[in-house]
Amino acid sequence: QVPYLGFIVEELVGHLKAGNRLSRPEAADEKIYEIMLDCWKEDPEERPTFEAITSRLHVILEDATKSYNYVESKEDE
Repeated sequence: QVPYLGFIVEELVGHLKAGNRLSRPEAADEKIYEIMLDCWKEDPEERPTFEAITSRLHVILEDATKSYNYVESKEDE
């Protein structure tokens, strides 16, 4: 799916500068969408590092698969 379909570049820049972002995709839960929104912050200094993103995704995966023992928790290491 094409993001911001129907916007011309000049409109899109104003739309984003006003703080508007894409809606949460159906397949993304709230925690994933929070990461997406953090990555889209206008100020690069406010965006998460790759290490922070990896850590957050690890926690999400660990929580989602606890009963499968898919990911070793840091406690198990």
